[in-house]
Amino acid sequence: MRSKDSAMMKKIIEYVEGYQRENNGISPSKAMIGDAVGMTRASASNYLIAMAERGLISYDGYHIGTDYMNKFNTEGSSVIILNNSGSCGKPEIQEQDIKGKCMLPVEIFGKGNFYIITADGDSMEDAHIFTGDLIVVETSAKPIKGDIVVALIDNETTIKRYDGVINGKATLSYMNESVYPGKTIALDEFVCLGIVKSVIRTMD
Repeated sequence: MRSKDSAMMKKIIEYVEGYQRENNGISPSKAMIGDAVGMTRASASNYLIAMAERGLISYDGYHIGTDYMNKFNTEGSSVIILNNSGSCGKPEIQEQDIKGKCMLPVEIFGKGNFYIITADGDSMEDAHIFTGDLIVVETSAKPIKGDIVVALIDNETTIKRYDGVINGKATLSYMNESVYPGKTIALDEFVCLGIVKSVIRTMD
């Protein structure tokens, strides 16, 4: 292991813990760390690996475990938070698509394979989903009629209600009758990227 500056390691930990305190345990990206402490993303990655080898942090390539995060000893699922809903439509998630990672407590969210995206638009306001809400999406469940789903349409993602197969087509519905009365989307091919399980909203 190459020699690393202990003062820089301390500076990185201080930045990461400060970021986690302000962002509900979300870990900053390597690029964010590099910008904060004055190094490249690649150097920040090397430092994180070296710090993990020394036992100063835990690190899986995305999530950074620090003393601050270790205080949360509840069993949970490690979940990727994507920068926006469009990112999850890509066949492979790249680092630039990832805002961070967090733990979802099993006692609240249950067990499953989850990711988190940010809602954008007004089409689901009758379902109490608003722009800026964090949407917890489960990928391991199969959709049934009435589920709120994340679907892939023309390589873009959308959050809609799944109304089953109507006239041979999978049907998705808008849920904002005042703006989109009765509006639906009929699909020959239904690509479901997951079912919305929870909505997390921050209070300004």
